Amino acid sequence: MSLKSERRGIHVDQSELLCKKGCGYYGNPAWQGFCSKCWREEYHKARQKQIQEDWELAERLQREEEEAYASSQSTQGAQSLTFSKFEEKKTNEKTRKVTTVKKFFTASSRTGAKKVAQEKVVKQGQLGRERNADNILRDLKEIFTPSWELASPTEAEIQEAKAPSPSINRQASIETDRVSKEFIEFLKTYHKPGQDIYKQCKLFLDTMNHKRDLSIEEQSECAQDFYQNVAEKLQTRWKVPPEKVEKAMDQIEKYIMTRQYKYVFCPETTDDEKKDLAVQKRIRALHWVTPQMLCVPVNEEIPEVSDMVVKAITGL
Repeated sequence: MSLKSERRGIHVDQSELLCKKGCGYYGNPAWQGFCSKCWREEYHKARQKQIQEDWELAERLQREEEEAYASSQSTQGAQSLTFSKFEEKKTNEKTRKVTTVKKFFTASSRTGAKKVAQEKVVKQGQLGRERNADNILRDLKEIFTPSWELASPTEAEIQEAKAPSPSINRQASIETDRVSKEFIEFLKTYHKPGQDIYKQCKLFLDTMNHKRDLSIEEQSECAQDFYQNVAEKLQTRWKVPPEKVEKAMDQIEKYIMTRQYKYVFCPETTDDEKKDLAVQKRIRALHWVTPQMLCVPVNEEIPEVSDMVVKAITGL
């Protein structure tokens, strides 16, 4: 008798993977078996139904309050009439009129204050429900808005990103002053050539201040031409040894780039801030996606897996 080894596997019916609504797309356990489109519709219907029920509850409570208020008014009116007749027998006409007027205004002020308080409570409840509904709809809009719309930052965000904070400006100013002092102290060791180098650097910076409209590539070419001219003058005109020329060029480049940093790196002529904001907003738009939704068996308790997850997040 021959033994046959049969390979057993888990068989999943195709219908079990499809959307419960029968639209033809695949469902997701995290969305109760619906696809993303049907889940969005079902969730929206449920929220609208909940909002409608809240409104109906608020209207019913308001009607009950109005009926209770009307009933209390009629009861107070009957009691006031009986009491007035009793007072007519005990006091004279003048005292009766004064008492009646006092009681009339006192009752009105109390009932009026009660009515205002009741209306205020009802309005606060309605405003609270409206705010909750607006917050829910806004959250749903952020979740289900297409990625190409979420990736476009607003003008206010771009301007906020471009506007440097006072602390950043202060730090940049301190760094510039420090590098400038070090550069001047370094040039003192070159005596006469050092003075000419400083003048050439100042002239180059003044020239670049009038060329802000140039592209980054064009500004880079201007800087390279300047470095080459200064190196040639150090060697031919001022007869500086090659090792000192290389050291001087390092200091010159450090000084120039420190002074030009805010204009060269992320200037207003480029859209670097816009691209960074687009990537940042796209990442935030997907914060609700979990490994379970992607059917990825990720166990972050394992050190190797955790390191790979951190590396992926850093890469994004």
